Order: sequence, then structure tokens, then C-alpha cells
Amino acid sequence: MFALLLTQAAFTCDKENPEPTNCEDCTTLATVRDLKGLDGCGYVLELPDGKRLEPSGKLWQDLAKQDGAKVKVSYEPEPRASICMVGETVKVTCLRRLQSTGN
Repeated sequence: MFALLLTQAAFTCDKENPEPTNCEDCTTLATVRDLKGLDGCGYVLELPDGKRLEPSGKLWQDLAKQDGAKVKVSYEPEPRASICMVGETVKVTCLRRLQSTGN
């Protein structure tokens, strides 16, 4: 059962969007970061250049989050109020969890 959920989480397109979502556009590399130690924060995405994103949306909610996990995403700006205030607020439109290399 866990393997099935992990497989589903490994490659997921936005099924809420009535338009077909091309997961080939899911190309932005990011790292899941646990910022629960900061007031009002939880998990965020950190891009290779250090920029942080405060993601939302069903794909993000359904992800089994783990600090340091590598993912590829597509997202669109979603201006909203944020208590955390560490990065741009976005809606995740495509999400692929990358395989761990076992380092």
C-alpha cells in the first residue's frame, strides 16, 4: 500500500485543472525544507538559487513531505497573505518527487 502511494506521489499532475496539464513542463528543481521552527511556517520549497516558495494547492497538500526531499515542480504565482513570509506564495501545478540516491 505504501509503495502504491509513493508511486502515485512520485509523478502527479494537477487533476483539479480542467485543462490538460503537461507534466513535461514540471522542470523546476526544488528541495523541500522544513521551516516549522519559524513562527507561522511549515514546509516550503527552496530553489537552487536559494529563493524560497510558499506553495499551496492539492498537489502540495497531498505530498508526503520530508525535509531535504528533491522534487521538480511547475507553479504559478498565487498572491495571498502569509504569516511565514519567507518567499513568494505560489500554487503548485505539477509535482514530481525525484528518486533518492541513497547518499
